[in-house]
Amino acid sequence: MEDLGFEDVLARGIKKMNELRDKPEQYNVGIDTIERARQNMTQEELIGAYKFNIDKYIWRKKGSDKEDLIKAKDYLELWIEILDNNGTV
Repeated sequence: MEDLGFEDVLARGIKKMNELRDKPEQYNVGIDTIERARQNMTQEELIGAYKFNIDKYIWRKKGSDKEDLIKAKDYLELWIEILDNNGTV
């Protein structure tokens, strides 16, 4: 487990509150899916999952292109977060 400073914990808490506010109710039960993946997957597996979801949301056709592109962007940001942390989750 990483050692976080107060600002890091506060920033993560605020981010989590915003995520919970923005997610449909069915996603607000138990541990967050991304957080669970971070705890149970290798870095390579996480990046693979992010790539899969980016591809899925870019190519999916269901009449909600903007929502799908926002979801793809969210996964790109998660991947960038790994790169910003020198390749560590």
